[in-house]
Amino acid sequence: MVKWLGLLFLMPLLLHAADEEAAWSKSVQGVRARLYILPSHDPDFDYRYQVYLQFENVGVTGSLGLIREAKSFQYSEMGLALEVTDANKQKVATTGPGMSDQMIPEWNLVLPPGGNLSFPMGSISSDWSLTITPFLTWNLVPTGPMRPHYLSGTFTSKFPRPNPPRNANVRLNWEGTLELPPIEVPAK
Repeated sequence: MVKWLGLLFLMPLLLHAADEEAAWSKSVQGVRARLYILPSHDPDFDYRYQVYLQFENVGVTGSLGLIREAKSFQYSEMGLALEVTDANKQKVATTGPGMSDQMIPEWNLVLPPGGNLSFPMGSISSDWSLTITPFLTWNLVPTGPMRPHYLSGTFTSKFPRPNPPRNANVRLNWEGTLELPPIEVPAK
């Protein structure tokens, strides 16, 4: 009886963990990423939810087993290609000005072995505008009943040319494209 009660309490955690794995991109050369949305708890801002991007260093399996080393790459919002689709899988048009590479800074990010990095990159306001950076905005206000919307996309990082020399503070050692699986945008 006690075993069954323990299983009853553990089952939601196990299901959540399995569901969480589905939200991650496939690993590319030991790095994976995901988008996720959390409710806002900051009363000073006029938004209901925050949108986050998370990177994780999961390592690479080689002939000697799992190899974990620090991964360093260049992050720029220009590397993000995001889209919002509705319940019918139709793309929702953006209402923002779009991206301009003259306005977008780049950062060198370093993920330690087994480490991850998560940061806010957008918000959903009280008028149901989904804003990712100041340049991408989707208006999710429905004309009828609220239907689900999904946020997905890709992140691409390429080595700058020329790559910094080996004795530089940060030598970039990862480049690739990560497919960010769709996540449902909260409707309430």
